[in-house]
Amino acid sequence: MATVPATPRIDLRASFRGRAAARLAERGIVGLLFLSAAAAAFATVAIFITLLVNGWDFFREVTLAEFLFGTEWAPDFFPRRFGMLPLLKGTLMIGLGASAIGVPIGVGTAIYLSEFASAGMRAWLKPAIELLAGIPSIIFGIVALFVISPLLSEWFGAPVFNALNATIVLGVMVIPIITTLAEDAIRAVPRHTREGAYALGATKWEVTRRVVVPAAA
Repeated sequence: MATVPATPRIDLRASFRGRAAARLAERGIVGLLFLSAAAAAFATVAIFITLLVNGWDFFREVTLAEFLFGTEWAPDFFPRRFGMLPLLKGTLMIGLGASAIGVPIGVGTAIYLSEFASAGMRAWLKPAIELLAGIPSIIFGIVALFVISPLLSEWFGAPVFNALNATIVLGVMVIPIITTLAEDAIRAVPRHTREGAYALGATKWEVTRRVVVPAAA
């Protein structure tokens, strides 16, 4: 006579404790994620409040018209002057100069990586560029102050803090960002667009210059 296997007994208490522990762990993870989001929001609000308080004290001393349309920035001399136009001029000058350096090099590097580089070349060149993006900006500032600036002073007689110095350093700093953005845009161009140009007899450089880059723009 065949024996009927015994039905395994389920420990309800152990199962309930396991589910309770899993729910507690899940709540803990959700709580940590909430604290991370709250910390970011708190930092943003704290920065805004700090700028608001300090800005209020600043504009109690300087009028808005003087700040927006003043042509002198001399906070260390009496009477102190806080005109924004020299700062705006310097920012535009350095930004345009850095773009003139970073955009051609960054876009050219992106074109090479996405269209011409071999798999082996891309495997070591792209991480090297991304590593450049991870260097803290303070390191670039130190290099500009102690390496580039003395060279410029020796060659052109320029002072330590000058627009050319900042332009060169900022131009190098933006190369990884421009390269990454341009490469993502170029690689997003559909493959059939390239194949259609090749089918018409275009060379690789013609496809890149006349088809891929305009489509990625």
